Amino acid sequence: MFRSMPDWIGIPSSVGYGTDSLTQDFKPKKVYYAMKDLFDSWRAKGNAVTDANGKVSFKGLGGTYSIGVTTAEGLLQTFEMHLGPESRVVTVILDGAKAVKELQQLVLDALKRLDWSKRVGMILDYNSYNSRLNEARSALAKGDYGKARSIAEAILETTAISIDGNPDDWRGIKPIATLPQGGVKFNAPGIDIKALYGMRDDKYLYMMVEVYDPPITLQPGGIDTGGIANPMFNFIIKTDTSEDWHYCVATYLPYTGQMDVYDSTGGVRLLATLYTVAYSQVLELKVPLALLDNPSRISVSAYVTALAEDGERKGAKAFDDYVQEIGP
Repeated sequence: MFRSMPDWIGIPSSVGYGTDSLTQDFKPKKVYYAMKDLFDSWRAKGNAVTDANGKVSFKGLGGTYSIGVTTAEGLLQTFEMHLGPESRVVTVILDGAKAVKELQQLVLDALKRLDWSKRVGMILDYNSYNSRLNEARSALAKGDYGKARSIAEAILETTAISIDGNPDDWRGIKPIATLPQGGVKFNAPGIDIKALYGMRDDKYLYMMVEVYDPPITLQPGGIDTGGIANPMFNFIIKTDTSEDWHYCVATYLPYTGQMDVYDSTGGVRLLATLYTVAYSQVLELKVPLALLDNPSRISVSAYVTALAEDGERKGAKAFDDYVQEIGP
């Protein structure tokens, strides 16, 4: 069945037909930049100060807005409000007691994140960060809410795993599986798998693949007969909800930030297309645990496929078995 050009945008196989916003060597076309400018023009972002009656107005298109209300003392609450033909006016009322509780929770989250970072082995100056956390608690007790929030947010940002293809966030964290150099079945760049890393917190499963021959890049001429660019890194995930292999994550390198998550129990069913994957020196990704039914136990295996000499996409190198459990 013929598909019109708008229907093809963002579909990996469409690149082979020249109908995507990328060329066949995966360079942005003019339409890519035109669409980006169009999408940006639909967004409204800004700051304003309320008048003596607590009112504020701004111009923007109809839609759902995230509105943050900040007091002079630094209390903050965020509201989602919809503007449309039926209503062009919204009213927000800051609940001071609730805002304080939310800030207390933010400081507690920073403490939990530091504890988590230490358990997984992340290299940080924990004495310095614990001292800063004490400053946040003191500021909170004194009503200096802005300072408390600033410190807590800085700690959370520092301890976050950024999905950017840079392994710096993983310093000190040990791999959960390794492979010796070589043994790659096909001559392609950036696929000599070296190590697999994995960890989880209360919301996400994080994984990273390290290779002996970085950076990870596209295989020259690497579009197989299915229109998929190569190489492709794949992850098989077992959970305690199934004795058989359960989930599969397939990454698409030309679409930096795109991967598909499948439920492979009793067939193959697409659960979601996510945009939390990146590659450069390493390949990183994160998957919401809720998408995996919030398992208590997770084991993983990974492999990479590439184009063989006959033009078919085939397995190039793989880890031998599943990692028994990903912590902490």
